[in-house]
Parts: sequence; C-alpha cells; structure tokens
Amino acid sequence: MVQQNPHDQIQQATQLVHQSMESIQSAKDHASVDHQQYVHANEQLRQAEEVLQHAQNQYGEQALQNPQFQQTQELLHNLRQQLQKIERQENRNF
Repeated sequence: MVQQNPHDQIQQATQLVHQSMESIQSAKDHASVDHQQYVHANEQLRQAEEVLQHAQNQYGEQALQNPQFQQTQELLHNLRQQLQKIERQENRNF
C-alpha cells in the first residue's frame, strides 16, 4: 500500500463525507425514502471515520491541526446526527 501523508488521508475522508452527504440528499429528494441510500451513506461515514482515525493515529498533532481535518470531522459529526434523526423518523413510520 502506498504510504499516504496526512493531507492525502484527510482528502480521502473529505471525499467520503461529501459522497455520504450526496447519498443522504439523494435519498431525501425521492418522495419515498430509499433506505438503501441511507445504508450506503452510513457506510461512507464509517469509512471516513476510519480514515480520519488512521490519520490521527499516524500523524497525531499534524493531522489534528489541519483545518480540513477539523472541517471534515465536524461535517461527519453533523451528517451522523442527521442520519440518526432520519432513522428515528423511519422507525416511527414502520
């Protein structure tokens, strides 16, 4: 595996988070909620979390002080909350 620097890893996590955000938006845009989209979005967030965690473990402060790392982590956290809220609403609908 190619050794990545913290910037590459953070970039990868950012991409995953944005893809997840698109999946959530796409599912919301459909009249009937597409549960598969949410499952997919959740999986992308989980992968992004792993990549961020790996960058943090490998690069410590260097990763933590990267503004993109902080923004991505914040966005990830917000999307995670959105998904949980949607899940609770879905559970009430069944």
